[in-house]
Amino acid sequence: MVFSIAIAIALTLTTCDQSAPKYTEDLKRALLTEYKAHIEKNAPLLVASFSDSFVSVDRGRINFPGRDESLKRFESYFGKVNFIKWDDVEPPVIRFSNDHSLAYVIVQKQVILEIRSNPGKYDSTHFAWTGIYRQENKTWKLECMTSTNE
Repeated sequence: MVFSIAIAIALTLTTCDQSAPKYTEDLKRALLTEYKAHIEKNAPLLVASFSDSFVSVDRGRINFPGRDESLKRFESYFGKVNFIKWDDVEPPVIRFSNDHSLAYVIVQKQVILEIRSNPGKYDSTHFAWTGIYRQENKTWKLECMTSTNE
């Protein structure tokens, strides 16, 4: 009985405490790729991070855009703006499910854009969003994005 308890404790410590840093680092790399995609205005790179069942919750609506729709939307958006500022207001909050197959990230950003069709015209927005990620084939994929802006 004591041996079984010792094995259970050892397995718990091995699978939870020691694996969390690896999962955190893998997810941070995925987030950095998404940040890079925004800054470089690289719609294909951004959309590649979406899961096949991606869901968007924004402006009071739930949407299930396919990859082609998402790609067109981000290409259009990136083509209309220049990023002046795209900075975290607070460090992202990252949490994992007990089995590390799901994670969520809460982000606050200050975004300042220049509208390309109207040089010198700027738009400033404070965004907050929650991204829910699922690990697929050892890669984190964005399952759901819920976004608000001030």
